[in-house]
Amino acid sequence: MGLLLITCVFYASFTSRGLPLPRIPYGDKLLHMSAYAVLMGWFVQIFHHHKGRLCIAGLFIAMGIAIEFLQDFYFKRHFDVIDMLANTVGVALALLAGMTWLDSILVAIERAWVRRFGHAS
Repeated sequence: MGLLLITCVFYASFTSRGLPLPRIPYGDKLLHMSAYAVLMGWFVQIFHHHKGRLCIAGLFIAMGIAIEFLQDFYFKRHFDVIDMLANTVGVALALLAGMTWLDSILVAIERAWVRRFGHAS
């Protein structure tokens, strides 16, 4: 699932069609922030040690920066420092959420599923 999320971020970043954006102020930036928060949030569930989470966070921040530079050079997209900031804020929000009870929300959902339906999938 994590690889699928990374693939979705790359696809959304490099598609020349563009994606439908919410018609709200800064909707593009909210989409960037949300995508990276979901991406990092998934990996917060997997990596329970602070050091591992920080390494993954650093990789995702670097990925977001690299994508912005690549968009400017090779694709019909444009370089935007504010997009980098929005990506970083999303990663940071997921890290902060990982310091709360949300760090094991997927485990709780799976346990509830098993209690209700008797199997994991």
